[in-house]
Amino acid sequence: MALQSLGIGSANDGTGDNLRVAADKVNDNFSEIYTLIGDASALSTGISATASVITLTTPTIVTPNITGTAVMADLDISGDVDIDGTLEADAITIAGVTLSETISDTVGAMVGSNTETGITVSYDDADNTLDFVVGTLNQDTTGNAATATILETARTIGGTSFNGSANIAVALAATATTLATARTIGGTSFDGSANIAVALASVGTAVTVADESTDTTCFPLFATAATGDLPPKSGSNLTFNSNTGLLTSTLLAGALTGDVTGNADTATTLATARTIGGTSFNGSANIAVGLAATSTALATARTIGGTSFDGTANIAVGLAATATTLATARTIGGVSFNGSANINLPGVNAGGNQNTSGLAGTATALATARTIGGTSFDGTANIAVGLAATSTALATARTIGGTSFDGTANIAVALAATATTLATARTIAGVSFNGSANITLAPTDLTDVTATAVELNILDASAGNTAAASDVASSAGAVTSNNFKISHTLTLAATLADNAEHADVVITSDKVLATSSVLANASIDVDITIHTVVAGSFKVRITNKSGSTLANDSTMVLNYRII
Repeated sequence: MALQSLGIGSANDGTGDNLRVAADKVNDNFSEIYTLIGDASALSTGISATASVITLTTPTIVTPNITGTAVMADLDISGDVDIDGTLEADAITIAGVTLSETISDTVGAMVGSNTETGITVSYDDADNTLDFVVGTLNQDTTGNAATATILETARTIGGTSFNGSANIAVALAATATTLATARTIGGTSFDGSANIAVALASVGTAVTVADESTDTTCFPLFATAATGDLPPKSGSNLTFNSNTGLLTSTLLAGALTGDVTGNADTATTLATARTIGGTSFNGSANIAVGLAATSTALATARTIGGTSFDGTANIAVGLAATATTLATARTIGGVSFNGSANINLPGVNAGGNQNTSGLAGTATALATARTIGGTSFDGTANIAVGLAATSTALATARTIGGTSFDGTANIAVALAATATTLATARTIAGVSFNGSANITLAPTDLTDVTATAVELNILDASAGNTAAASDVASSAGAVTSNNFKISHTLTLAATLADNAEHADVVITSDKVLATSSVLANASIDVDITIHTVVAGSFKVRITNKSGSTLANDSTMVLNYRII
């Protein structure tokens, strides 16, 4: 838009622009300025000016043509720079490195006055290269090496001094068998007296190992042949627990030595002989065990958990009915067990037998039946062996209630009734209690209570209860009654389903303290919960427990006793 000039006239004769036309021109001029260097409402391009300075804040200037000298404090150029004239700079930095030396206009000036001894350097302007010429070396080469007959310094060879003037004889040791000083080759000392084996990287003869007993899963190494230079290998079906010593394999074959859980169909002897009826038995031959037809009881009755026990009948030993865990966790087969959850034992199947897949784990009978106590036994079924009637001790002591028992004497088993401490302490009214000592529970302040038993019978509305009534429909059930004993008749504004909660009812009374306790009951089957007791009021929560819906407009009497 062209400049809108104002017509001011030649005199105050009304020939110039009137006020509206003049204002319109001024407005058009400023609108164009604000549009070109702003956003039509503000000079957002950041132009400010004084008499001699114009400041531009982050403007975009497209192809400026500056004919004079531009003076700038800093110039940051992100693109290419094309300079036709001379570039003058006090310091130049390339890739973060400052060029500390000024490069001469002619590179040759750097080498023209070269003073290196025996070397001349010149610069070739034609191809921009440096030429190095090596002159005469400063070395005394007097004489001819080909005609030299005597060494300047005599040397000793084989124990004989030699300067080159004549031949000498050096004795050689044709029968040498050892080195004067032994040398180490591949970690092995070698003096020439004998062959040594040096382990190569692919056929090492030794491996450095360290003792370790914490990893639960290790893989034993093996080779694919009995001899030869072979790499070690391992298999995921053969593992070793270095912590517990358990070796696990999916298949084992060959003879076993030691105890094996489970049956072995080819077993003929026990690894460890056992004593049956006083006679040693290892399975290699029949044994005779004396039977006692009247063996039904212990010769001496024993007391277990306070109950006499002679073996003629089962007895009940009182255990702690609420026990869920062991006071001290125990380790079974390398697995921690405290009774709180089931555990799996490595290598043991669900039936309790050792997982000996591939072994004689499925054996059900002995290869040769044995006679025990006059009865043939091959392992296919249980047999009854009579016990001696005068038996006074168990072959293997058992632990009952934490006490070892072998039948030789009475033991005391602590019953739950005599427990002195709880395995887990419990909190009662905010005080920790484990049974080891008495605790004191802080009671509600009853200092000012002087009521009689009759007065405390809050169901007796005639014994001093102040009557108060509220209708939920009009007052949400709130009641104000400045008394210690209140008989509150509440009218429902809607049905209340079974087990449903009524909206909280606020009871206001100047007898209520922040430390007060409130007793309450109702004339019908509802649960009453008193909560949010503060100075001057408390809240009542009502839950229908009648087994049916309470009808609209039905009433209930709620009795409160403020203590």
